[in-house]
Amino acid sequence: MLAISIPDKRVTAWMAETGIKETQAWLDTLPMADSTAYARELYQALYTLNRQDIAAQDRFELMELYRSPVGVVTGTLQQYFAKLSVPLNPQRRQLAEFVRSLQMEMAYGYKCVLYDIQRAKIQWGKKSMQVATIGHVLHYLGEVLLRSYQVYIPYPVGIWKEIHTLYGYSEVLKILDQKIFRTSGHSQIEGTISKLYRHILLLGICSPYQLLQNECFQIDQFLESWVDKATLKDNLDVSNTAGQFLVDLSVDAIPVPFPRDVKLGQEKHLRCLSTVELARSVHSFINKLQHGQSAREVGLGIDCLDAACVDLLRRMVRFWGLAVRRQYNRTRKRSSAFVCCGLNALHFFAGGQRPFEQQSTAFQDPDEVTSISESPDIESGSENSETYLDLDQMETGHDPQGKNKPVQKTVRADEVFRMDRWRVKDESASGLLLVHSGQSTTSMRVGDLIGVQNANETGRWRAGVVRWLKSPKEDQLEMGIEMLSPGFTPVAVKSSNDHGMFGQHFYQALLLPAIKALRRPKSLLVPRGLYHPETHIQLGLGEEEGVIQVKPIKLLERSGSFEHILYVALAV
Repeated sequence: MLAISIPDKRVTAWMAETGIKETQAWLDTLPMADSTAYARELYQALYTLNRQDIAAQDRFELMELYRSPVGVVTGTLQQYFAKLSVPLNPQRRQLAEFVRSLQMEMAYGYKCVLYDIQRAKIQWGKKSMQVATIGHVLHYLGEVLLRSYQVYIPYPVGIWKEIHTLYGYSEVLKILDQKIFRTSGHSQIEGTISKLYRHILLLGICSPYQLLQNECFQIDQFLESWVDKATLKDNLDVSNTAGQFLVDLSVDAIPVPFPRDVKLGQEKHLRCLSTVELARSVHSFINKLQHGQSAREVGLGIDCLDAACVDLLRRMVRFWGLAVRRQYNRTRKRSSAFVCCGLNALHFFAGGQRPFEQQSTAFQDPDEVTSISESPDIESGSENSETYLDLDQMETGHDPQGKNKPVQKTVRADEVFRMDRWRVKDESASGLLLVHSGQSTTSMRVGDLIGVQNANETGRWRAGVVRWLKSPKEDQLEMGIEMLSPGFTPVAVKSSNDHGMFGQHFYQALLLPAIKALRRPKSLLVPRGLYHPETHIQLGLGEEEGVIQVKPIKLLERSGSFEHILYVALAV
């Protein structure tokens, strides 16, 4: 028997129709206008059916009736997670887990069909149903993974082992390339078990917990068109390990980068996933987009702004083209640190907890400055947090010499900066693993800037970026941080182009010092959207150095909230 999990058969408090005609009539009466009530009715019915004894053929036909309604309601509930940060509030997390459970019940239903076919020992007469059933199980297990990635909650233990087991079983039956149809919303997607399995593998090795919000869905959509550029083979003779991943069908784990300088035997449970051609295709798309073609013209298969597409494609290349391997060993730690999130928050705390308007007076005429309170108000937070109020409303003034300067025109208490105490779980030369338990006052996303201050080093802030997030429990959050700099200086930036938002007034930015040991020059962290290779930047360095003109020369990184750029100072 296949090693797949199915629910124990038992009596539940819910009732469900088991006749085909009766079930269809019942589905037609459900309140589709109320998506949460609709989803709840579907879940209760599936939960009940999956714990009843039903003939394999009858169960298969029943599950086919549920495919379209589940696909539609899942797509509708997707709007609740379009824009979110973690940790999720209890209501959102409960909804996220419910949507995932709905997908799992669909997988359970088809696994029950497969289990009963095997138990009845009539596989020879049920081959076509087996092909469709295995395809559906893989699809819904893939959906469970996708819903986990989206909200940064761990996927269920054992799910990868079952996915590998189903693929291996399909190899034995020689049904890998037979057509299957799966449901996405109102659409039916044609494919094969081989194609679906590679699709799931490719998304898994894309480090989904490191992706920006909802990028897992964009990559999932991209793979619908381009998954065949990746190949899976049992020949482990690999001359160049770049773009090659080792798949072990016997373990509960995603594929890993192919080991270097290790000769592997032709083990029955090992496969090689090659992403070389897929990475080359992605490189080609990047070049076309950078030369002025649109995402629609190059046929990406996804909808996104061209600049955002380039950033996403670069991340795909990093994961599929040359696997990133850990460069530094991590050391277990038992310490704590204060954490703040966002460019403006880092600027605020590292600048002595003064509102930006006070710091910007170094670039203004004294007569133009509106007086503000010397001390920001403090708002109470949790026992592990401190909360500060920022006054951030700037407009552009004009001095007699014609230089644009930041001038406060109105004061608005509209932004609150917080710091939370986190536990440092381990640390390396390049990053930290932080853990927070209990209610957090700070929300964050992958790609956000993070300020870290060790509990015993008051006033010394380091700059990092969130590379991955996981929320194992409702009241627990784990965060992987890549450190960008051991220190930084709060500065102000303004585009020299008077048109557009960033040409109107100065904005907070961070100046990262040069690191000679790494041959890394000075760089700037600025708000997303400021960088343009042909536009100079006015850089406010403080009262003594004033404002200088700089030219961006390279964009090192662009996330959803900031841009990291190299620059050169222009001669006066």
